[in-house]
Amino acid sequence: MGFTNDRNTRGYVVGEKLFYLDEDYAGIFIKNGLDTFEAVWNAEADIVDNPNLSRGGHSDVGILRLSGEDGNEQCFYLKRQVNHNCRRISNPFRGVPLAIREWENVQKLRKIGIQTMDVACVGHVLNREARGLLVTEALSRYKALGEWLSQVTDPQQRQNIMRVLGRLVGLMHLEGIKHGCFYPKHVFISDSDPLNIRLIDLEKAKPFFSKKGGLRDLDTFFRRTSQLVPEDKEHFMEAYLEAGPMSSMSPSSKKRVTSQMMAVGYI
Repeated sequence: MGFTNDRNTRGYVVGEKLFYLDEDYAGIFIKNGLDTFEAVWNAEADIVDNPNLSRGGHSDVGILRLSGEDGNEQCFYLKRQVNHNCRRISNPFRGVPLAIREWENVQKLRKIGIQTMDVACVGHVLNREARGLLVTEALSRYKALGEWLSQVTDPQQRQNIMRVLGRLVGLMHLEGIKHGCFYPKHVFISDSDPLNIRLIDLEKAKPFFSKKGGLRDLDTFFRRTSQLVPEDKEHFMEAYLEAGPMSSMSPSSKKRVTSQMMAVGYI
């Protein structure tokens, strides 16, 4: 399996093995002895949640704390998976680790201008069992959307955020990609620039082929984001419909979609 990335890369691909280390992070990973798949796989990390045992495999996420070249600690999230795969046309039986699909989704969104996780390294080894890993830099200067909404009451700030977010989701859906797990904890707002929004946790993102195929994302988001007020949803929907796959629909059709989505979460 090969890889593409417009940034400089450092890695190797040999048969059923892949290891990619982004050049921006090569220094700190090499300093900590983490410049091979096995070294990263065996690194000590503080597990942050119960392992995911679905798909007949195992997936866990831990905080990886590394000593930087300046002596300061830098934190990453290390996702490790064993036989936690997704099937695709090119791999119909065994599939590929979800970590690889998530990495590919990060690249797809970045190509259309949507910021997401900063991937430090990714890899897989496919032999008797399929192992995959993905390491991303912790978003230490960001807040999850639910926390941000709980703290910010200014109507103009909320309008700005919801319009930017609606546009980003619209662009994602226009590209034919649905998030698949679009919860407020997967939307991060920068502390220094609230209009800098990142979408994370993309391992369930996959293509869809109809104009309304992305509405399940919106349904999930509106049901799971208890901090939203009607004005928040209105601003989100306006921007979403302007940028998304339904932009060419008639005003009456857009109005019906908006009414349908506005009712979500308030019944």
